[in-house]
Amino acid sequence: MKKYSLSLVAPVFNEEILLENFIKKTIIDLEKVTDDYEIILVDDGSTDSSIKIANRLQQANNKIRVIKLEKNSGVGVATKIGLKSAKKEVIFNNTVDSFFETEELPRFLKHLETYSVVSGYRTNLASNNLYGKILTLGNYYLIRILFPVKLKAYQTVQFFKKPVLDKINIESTTTFVAPELLIKASQLGYEIKEIGTEYRKRLGGKGKCGKLKHVFRSFRDIISFWLKWRLK
Repeated sequence: MKKYSLSLVAPVFNEEILLENFIKKTIIDLEKVTDDYEIILVDDGSTDSSIKIANRLQQANNKIRVIKLEKNSGVGVATKIGLKSAKKEVIFNNTVDSFFETEELPRFLKHLETYSVVSGYRTNLASNNLYGKILTLGNYYLIRILFPVKLKAYQTVQFFKKPVLDKINIESTTTFVAPELLIKASQLGYEIKEIGTEYRKRLGGKGKCGKLKHVFRSFRDIISFWLKWRLK
């Protein structure tokens, strides 16, 4: 399998419980598939010790980059900033609670020899509680109905070759960033390879994206982008 240089982007908001173990595990898995990588941690205005931990990890390893946002702007803004600052050949996303198991990197990366965009989809929703299942399915079917890109999932781990990502103007500031990237990549003519994967349960701390204010903001982004798409 070809070795690519890799950029991993992870937003961080009050993840002091998980952050250090996430980095240790991620480094182990990255070094199994590449000699050239960077881990971009975008601290989204954390109020706990996350930024102190991130800065300490950065000082100990020059392959870790920390971007600090002065105020909490949401996972969409943090992800967008991280993706656009990435420098390596292949750029992908993860969360500190490791919704994507990086041990699966070889299974995903091998498809980049044929495709420029590789996207994961959940093979089941076992890691979600009832509220999470409702949000996930509602979000999925709304996007699938409104937009012409018919995929098995939109809110996923995604791997982009850098030239593809450089062509995409990311407009969303919410969790709609992930679907927007896939929709725009498809509109640019790139075929998307989907790979099934099981997403893990959070091992500590609390999830943030399920809060109603984030749900409403994401819904607003979906409708706004759909109206722009329809007008075009």
